[in-house]
Amino acid sequence: MSRAIQDDGLDQEAAGKVPPLPGFFFVAFFLHSEGELMEQRRILVAASHAAGRDFIRQALYKKLPVAALANNVREEKALRKIGVSEVVHVNTSSIKDNAAAPAFPIGRVFIFEASLPLTCRYLQWAAGCSCLAITVVTHARHPEVIYKKLGATYVVRTQTGEVGFLLSRLLE
Repeated sequence: MSRAIQDDGLDQEAAGKVPPLPGFFFVAFFLHSEGELMEQRRILVAASHAAGRDFIRQALYKKLPVAALANNVREEKALRKIGVSEVVHVNTSSIKDNAAAPAFPIGRVFIFEASLPLTCRYLQWAAGCSCLAITVVTHARHPEVIYKKLGATYVVRTQTGEVGFLLSRLLE
């Protein structure tokens, strides 16, 4: 079938002149079911400082499913204190000793930069997981290329640490 005929058929179908194919309803249902599956995915946040914990509080307030990354017991206690029920432990001293991805599905990953080495370790771990996108929130300009090379989908630079606007995209 030539490209012109294909395009014409699509235009007629979009205009409502051609009845939709019988399989169309199945596809629409499948996409709807997949959307429901997406809601079960958790936002995974590495929040080693106050801006990251504020981000988690905002997500919990908006009733979004949240899990956190931690590399020590003290950090885990602080995260559980603000209401995080799932904490994934990442061994940042040796990336080879880390466990596989968590049992729950991961949606977006947000890593709040505490230091370049720690952020790189979290990125290496997250890049090995099946997730939708990895966002690194940083104050500095220089590590953007490094973070992108290690698997970051987005690098957001902020002076104040206020990135609550990122949650609005997750609510749509």
